Amino acid sequence: MQTLLALLTLPAPLSPEMQERARAIRLDMRKRRRRALEWKASKPSRSRPRCKAKTRSGALCRRLVVSGRKRCPNHGGLSTGPRTESGRAAVAASNRRRVKTRAASGAEVVLCSEAIRRGELVLAELERRRR
Repeated sequence: MQTLLALLTLPAPLSPEMQERARAIRLDMRKRRRRALEWKASKPSRSRPRCKAKTRSGALCRRLVVSGRKRCPNHGGLSTGPRTESGRAAVAASNRRRVKTRAASGAEVVLCSEAIRRGELVLAELERRRR
């Protein structure tokens, strides 16, 4: 019976000093929360984009990119690219194969080197016609 009466009675109102202290604590907590949010937003890693490379599961990678690059370390962000002539030639051959397969599938893509070669042929033809 005594516990039921204790539950039904309202708490005594706070004294003005205690009300002021509670208000100060609430303001301090708001300031701390705001500072924490500002700190989180100002972190440099938050401003870097995500990798978005297609993973083996088919989802997009969500790791942060290496600064100054477009991919994370797992997907080539730390790669320095081909260093030897044979490596560069392999990459160029791969790019040519990829463009040919895209062109065969209906995509209209022209390699820059092919366009330059075509331009050189046109210039040579114009030179022959002048003579």
